[in-house]
Amino acid sequence: AYKAWVLAQQASYVWSDDPTRDRAEALDLTRRAAGRVGDHAPSLVALGAAVSLVSPEIRLADSYIDRALAIDPNNAWGWLRRGWSRNYAGRTEEARRCFDRAEALSPLDPFLFNIAFGRAGSYLREDRFDLALAQLERGVALSPGSEWAHRTMAVVLYHLGRLDEAKAAVARLQKAYPGLTVARLLHSVGPTITGMHKGYFEALIASGLPEA
Repeated sequence: AYKAWVLAQQASYVWSDDPTRDRAEALDLTRRAAGRVGDHAPSLVALGAAVSLVSPEIRLADSYIDRALAIDPNNAWGWLRRGWSRNYAGRTEEARRCFDRAEALSPLDPFLFNIAFGRAGSYLREDRFDLALAQLERGVALSPGSEWAHRTMAVVLYHLGRLDEAKAAVARLQKAYPGLTVARLLHSVGPTITGMHKGYFEALIASGLPEA
């Protein structure tokens, strides 16, 4: 279950040399693990996270996460991942309630940065770019090594009319990911993530990320 989650992250964070292979292996491992995890809530959350990152099967991802939360309603990671799943489904207000619950349960959680990024994603879907930016800045402050977040930062800054800052965010992204292009992002990032905002890739191109 955890290996499935790791492989899914490797593709979605553009760390993989072969994202198609890693996504396929993540789904295969998910199927193999699903019948064996029993009532181990963290493993169920890992399966839900893996599925939601590499496929459009949101209901399948939810089935694992909801089962985990039925077993352990105080599982902060479960509420965090449920929040992201609600983001992918376009249910942004519900997503924020999930993120709020995750943070209330674990206010010093090591994934606190991802709660902030999750809130940012919910506001991005609503075109509430100022609120998205505030949450992105919080997430980056909590996890300065999360260089991938600058791709969303660039999108938000572009839509706020702050083009110079959007270009600076893309430049930082390119420094962290040499040779990054829109084509590579599209090949690496799962369908749930690419569908988060209709103008996502157009904003990145306008901010200086090469198409290919």
